[in-house]
Amino acid sequence: MSFKIAQSDSYKTKVEVETTAETGKKEKSTFNVMFRRLTQTEITAIVESESLTFEELMAKVLVGWDGLIDADNEPLDFNEANRTALYEIPQARYALREAYWESVRVGKQKN
Repeated sequence: MSFKIAQSDSYKTKVEVETTAETGKKEKSTFNVMFRRLTQTEITAIVESESLTFEELMAKVLVGWDGLIDADNEPLDFNEANRTALYEIPQARYALREAYWESVRVGKQKN
């Protein structure tokens, strides 16, 4: 497959969150997020910034989601209140950060 230099403004990737249930058993859940596609210059600026918070990073890159549900199993709208609630879950914060950086990471190069 040929590489297309013109790419979409955003892309979808899976986020896997591992939490501990009341029983102590580890549970894995997944949902999809839409990340804004940044240029290398934008990514470099983020990496070199020593004061960029998690919330600031997500404000730059997170543009949507699907597969997130509330306590009644209803889909959660993508809005500020729901983003704030999601960011308050430590495991979700970690999983979002990891999913983003993994999605822009360059694969290992052969020696």
